[in-house]
Amino acid sequence: MTSLDEFLGRSEDGSFYVGHATVLARLSGKLILIDPVLDRPLFLDSWLFFPPLALSDRLFEVDAVMISHCHEDHYDPNFLRRLKPGTPIYITEGCTGLDLIDDDQSFNTRRLKRDAFSQIFDDVQAYAIPSDHNSFDSSFIVKGNSFSLFQGNDNFVSREVMERAASASGPVDHAYIPYSYVWWYPFCLTSMSEAERKVEADRLTGRNMDIGRMMAEVLNAKHVIPSAGNLVLCDHANSAVNRGIATPFDYKVDAVETDSSSSGERVRVLVAGDYIVEYEERSEIVAQGYSKDEYFERMDAFLTDFNARNPAAQRTVPIRDGELESVRQRVSAFPPLEDNHLLYLRRDDRPSDIVEIDVNARSAWCVDQPSTEGDILIFDLQGPPFEQWLSGEISFETVLNSQRFSVFRRPERFHEPLWHLMRNYL
Repeated sequence: MTSLDEFLGRSEDGSFYVGHATVLARLSGKLILIDPVLDRPLFLDSWLFFPPLALSDRLFEVDAVMISHCHEDHYDPNFLRRLKPGTPIYITEGCTGLDLIDDDQSFNTRRLKRDAFSQIFDDVQAYAIPSDHNSFDSSFIVKGNSFSLFQGNDNFVSREVMERAASASGPVDHAYIPYSYVWWYPFCLTSMSEAERKVEADRLTGRNMDIGRMMAEVLNAKHVIPSAGNLVLCDHANSAVNRGIATPFDYKVDAVETDSSSSGERVRVLVAGDYIVEYEERSEIVAQGYSKDEYFERMDAFLTDFNARNPAAQRTVPIRDGELESVRQRVSAFPPLEDNHLLYLRRDDRPSDIVEIDVNARSAWCVDQPSTEGDILIFDLQGPPFEQWLSGEISFETVLNSQRFSVFRRPERFHEPLWHLMRNYL
C-alpha cells in the first residue's frame, strides 16, 4: 500500500503532497487536486521532478481540480484529459495562458472570482489570489467546514494582497508556500567569481524566502510547507544550479534562524508522498523525514540513472555554413542597438566550433575563437539545446528557460536592450 492509498483510506481532513506544486486536499469529504501534472522531464527535457511525483490513477477520480497558471510544471492538459468526465477544473478569472482548456468543451472549466471566495461545493469555498505584477499567476485558499489550505504556487505577491486574503479567510491550517529562486542568473555566469555568484544567489533567494515567510505569518498558518521548488536540473547533483537553488531544508533552517517568534518551528519539510491530517485536538504528520545530505545522495543516484538512460547525441562534424540559414533569418530581423556586441554560441563539448553573431551588422558566421576585443557574450550550450536552437526548432528564450548553458559576459554587466533582443528575436 502506498502513502497515497493510506491517505485516501482515511476520513480526516488534511493534505497529501504529491510533489513540487501538486497537492491533494480533503476538505469536508471532498478531494481537491491543485496543479496536477504527469511526471515527465520539462523545458527541453532539462528539469526533472525530484523526488518523483507520488502519482496514481486514483488521482484521476477526484472531485475537483484547480490550476494556478500556465507554466508546464503546474499545468498539464494531458493529465486533465484523464480526469473522470465532467470533473470541474477551476482557474482564476482573468488569468491568461489557459485558452486550450478554457475553449475546449471537453474540459469542464470554471472561473473563480478574483480576490473573493467562490462556492465550489456545499461545504467548500475557494479564494483566488491573482498576481499583482503579471497576468498569469495566481494562488488559492481552499476552505471547508473545519479545515483550510493555502497553495501559493509561484505567486510571490505583496503583503497587502496577502492581508486582504487573510482578512477574508482567517488563519489557515496548511500553507504550501513558494520560497525558491530558480533562474539562470547568477548560477550560469562564468564571468562572475564563485564568491560573487554566491552573494547574488543568497540575495535573490533571501528575497523569495522573505516573501514566503511573510505569507505564512499573515495567514497565521498552523503548518508551513515549502513547496513548488522540487525540480532539479538534469545535469548532476553537485552542479552550480542544483547546489545553488535552495531546498526545502534550507527554507526550514532560514525560517528558524530568522523568525523572532516560534513560526519557524511550524515549518514542515515534506517530500513527495508525505501528508498531514487533522484531528480536533492534534495533527498527524506522516513524513519520510530524511536529511538534506540524504536528499542530495538520492538526487545523485536519480540523476546518474537518468543520464545513463538518456545519453546526449554527439556531434562528430564541424558546423557547416549552410546550417546557419535559420540563424541568419532570425538575425536579419534584429533592431539596431546604440552600441555593438558580438554574440558567440557553441556546444560546451566543442569549444572551437563557434557561431559568431555581429548584432549591428546582422550577420552570422562560423569561427574558431571569440574576439579578444569589444563587448561580447559567450554562451556554452549543452548539446541538445544547441542543436535545436541552431536548426530553428526552438528560440533562444527556450534555451534560457532550460538553463542548460553557461555564459561569459565582457564587461560583466546586464545590458537590457541586448537581452531583450536575444529573448525576442534570437
